[in-house]
Amino acid sequence: MRVFISYRRSDTGGRAGRLSDVLAARFGDDHVFHDVTTLTPGTDFDEQIDATIARCDAVLVVIGSRWLDEADPTGVRRLDRADDLVRHEVRTALSQDKRIVPVLVDGARLPTAPELPDDITPMVRRQAVAIRDESWQQDVRELIRGLERDPSARTRRRPIAYLAAAILAIAAATAMVIVVRGTIMDGDDDDEQHLASCPAADDRWIDVTPGATSPVDVTIDDDAVRFEPQGARYRSDDGDALVVVEVALTNLEEPAADPEADDRSVYLATWTFDGLLVNGVPMREVVCERVTGDELVAPGRRAIGEFGFDSEVDPAGATIELATAGGGLVPFGTG
Repeated sequence: MRVFISYRRSDTGGRAGRLSDVLAARFGDDHVFHDVTTLTPGTDFDEQIDATIARCDAVLVVIGSRWLDEADPTGVRRLDRADDLVRHEVRTALSQDKRIVPVLVDGARLPTAPELPDDITPMVRRQAVAIRDESWQQDVRELIRGLERDPSARTRRRPIAYLAAAILAIAAATAMVIVVRGTIMDGDDDDEQHLASCPAADDRWIDVTPGATSPVDVTIDDDAVRFEPQGARYRSDDGDALVVVEVALTNLEEPAADPEADDRSVYLATWTFDGLLVNGVPMREVVCERVTGDELVAPGRRAIGEFGFDSEVDPAGATIELATAGGGLVPFGTG
């Protein structure tokens, strides 16, 4: 699968970049084109764009709130200029009969035909997808599934080393924000998260076979943190699976020299991670948790937490890893 991402830098540059990271982790860095920085210096710009689109299986047109009406310095709408890069990319994709997916972000809508130049109006007949900030992770997974359902698409999995950037990119836009220092808050309205305690293990659970479970040390906001996998288990629930991982988190920073000093800015939340990967596929947000010890881990102290995730991927025979906020992957073994 080769994917071309068309976007306006001033409109959706950040979101297009995050989307590119996720797709590159799935399909490979050399299979996703999203920026002029990947063009070969000294070559004709339009010709190289045309050649790149010709090699792609799909063209994603990322449309934000300013995509349609953004004007150039003279006040002319950019889309009305024949030399507009975005218009050229869409026109080229249409002329090559490429699979075009309008990707709506930032609450944008799909333009109507009268709002577009005649040479790109066929785009409005292509099925659009919306990627919302509050459900970014789920929406991006659905987009990837849609691309992979294309019978002409040929996909391949990437080595796990590529996946840390993907999970970080996804988690950065989800509604649930993990606060590294301070209480666990909800990213929308700063209300505390109150999750159910993870179910206790019984004969319905299957233990994950331990793998290379050595501690993983990462740096998060200049603080040293150690993750130690303790175990993992899963069970099937109505077609999906609930995967529970247990991890010890140690705040490797030195305690304050003055015992009376309580600088809580150096405390770490037990939720200092970005999500779970099952066979490299990011799972949905946490659905249950149980912490032994303080949820805010003081310097030199350690806490153990259980965190449960709904998994749409069958954990049987799958590798299970926790992605840390510092970019590390904590392996738990194989389901």
